[in-house]
Amino acid sequence: MTEWLTDTLIATGALIGVVLILRRPVARWFGAPMAYALWALPLLRLALPPLVLPAWLAPEGQSASALAEFPVTMIITPVSLVSEGGATTFTASASFSWAAILLSIWLGGALAFAIWRVWSYGEMRREILTGANPVGEVGPIRLIESPAIGAPLAFGVFDKIVALPPDFMGQEDRAARDLAVAHEVAHHRGHDLLANFAAQFVLALHWFNPLAWYGWRAMRRDQEAACDHRVMSGRSEAERARYALLLANTASGARFALAAPMTCPVLGEKSIIQRLRSLARPGPSHRRQMAGRAGFAAAVLALPLTATITYAEASAAVKEVPVPPSVVSPADAPQPPVPPAPG
Repeated sequence: MTEWLTDTLIATGALIGVVLILRRPVARWFGAPMAYALWALPLLRLALPPLVLPAWLAPEGQSASALAEFPVTMIITPVSLVSEGGATTFTASASFSWAAILLSIWLGGALAFAIWRVWSYGEMRREILTGANPVGEVGPIRLIESPAIGAPLAFGVFDKIVALPPDFMGQEDRAARDLAVAHEVAHHRGHDLLANFAAQFVLALHWFNPLAWYGWRAMRRDQEAACDHRVMSGRSEAERARYALLLANTASGARFALAAPMTCPVLGEKSIIQRLRSLARPGPSHRRQMAGRAGFAAAVLALPLTATITYAEASAAVKEVPVPPSVVSPADAPQPPVPPAPG
């Protein structure tokens, strides 16, 4: 198990770095949705189990046992009594492996991070739903107005909710209102909230890694740009211009990690600039879209090459050959009793 965790940590960290390098060129050439899809690679690698190969494929001299473990040692000597000058003292010594200590810190930090995220999500729901008023439904998605937020946001995986600021549905600019609601509904229909929750497992594994936190923010930027693409697909230039103006003018008070607000100060102004540029950029041709999908499929198929490799135990079922009974020599054969001599 330890080897799998270590391999997964290294592989997912490397994939985060690769995606950070490729995301912008991919967005320019193949569109924002394809750049967002790249973030599925670290998530899929996290879910990749160890690959068990036949024992005969194991390199010579390598054990065919299951996953090797870190050398974790904790040796405690028995307590001994030492008498000095009539006084008796107790002495004991212990030796701890650094690998065991680091492993405990790593897993303890991951557990603390997971608990913190679950708690903060529960607090977010409580804060938003307190004093909220239902204002409508879009299929299974509930629309509410809440005094706790300043801009529209989507949250919830099973109980899907779009939260809006107070009196948002009554504003005069109906077109801007409908575009904002459509953006948040698109987050739910694109399963973006589920992706945000799944990303927390990678973050938990990399809680100490600044690259992972930078990757989380980059993933959210790409997520918003991909959602913009879904909302604007097939719309007129006038609607795209109105939508871009809505993005530029929306002031967000959203500060919730696992929600998907239309604009979010945590992502910074660069996120808005990136999304406006993406909206102004012409979409990729059909040929480029197909090439991008083929490249992504090839990357997914190549993921098992990074898996932890183990080897099945060699079969030890060897039939025992029955040993024939030993032949008793005449000399060793039992002799009949000698009759007593006549008296």
